[in-house]
Amino acid sequence: MHVDELIYAGLILPDARDMDSWPYLSETARVMAQIGQDQDQITIDDAHGLVMGPRMGLVITPQEDSDFGPRILLQVVPRSDAPSTAAQQRDFLAICLREMLDWSPADIVEWGAATNLIDAEDFALGPAAAEISVTSAEDPFAAHDLRLSIREEDAAAPLEETLSAQDRLRARVVERPADELRLSAAGWIISLMIALVALPVAAFLWVVSLVRGMDFRLATQALSVTLLFLALQNSDWLHSFVNTVLH
Repeated sequence: MHVDELIYAGLILPDARDMDSWPYLSETARVMAQIGQDQDQITIDDAHGLVMGPRMGLVITPQEDSDFGPRILLQVVPRSDAPSTAAQQRDFLAICLREMLDWSPADIVEWGAATNLIDAEDFALGPAAAEISVTSAEDPFAAHDLRLSIREEDAAAPLEETLSAQDRLRARVVERPADELRLSAAGWIISLMIALVALPVAAFLWVVSLVRGMDFRLATQALSVTLLFLALQNSDWLHSFVNTVLH
């Protein structure tokens, strides 16, 4: 199966502070054991972000800069020697997600498509919530061992009290460019200040900015170095320093 065809979900995080994949890997292994898979056949490859069981595995990839910001990408990898259906893979993924949402800071779930965004609480408690029901340890996928259920009492919860996943993402997308725009504008103002006292330095900064965009930190560093040399030039320190180096 091609990588683009893998069944996947994304845990969208509010920030990039909790991007360690190990808790998600260990949680996946625990879920595999919980649904009856032989623990001796469950392997964790931390280097490649992979948990593999006897029937399928899960690739977990932290992404700090996805289309929706920080995201933990989870992709189901079926085994060629033990085929499973797409429904079984989705059910397994849903179970893993529900268990992860008990402790993950993710507040939005990208379920199988970039256009299918679900509030984390709605996913855990609503129609996408997974229920584990093991009937056979030898074949944990037999006889509908993995089933999706709808909790009627949770489905009736008022959604008006919280912002939708789309609203929150829209707010993040609006906030980030605004911050970047302010920093960029501040960088250009600093470059104009540099031009008043050191035009060549400002020209160099403008050329760099045209190629990679105005970098506020670079502009402030250039201003600091320029002011330092101006201070040294207008005092005897620079002359003394040059004499010390040459002699």
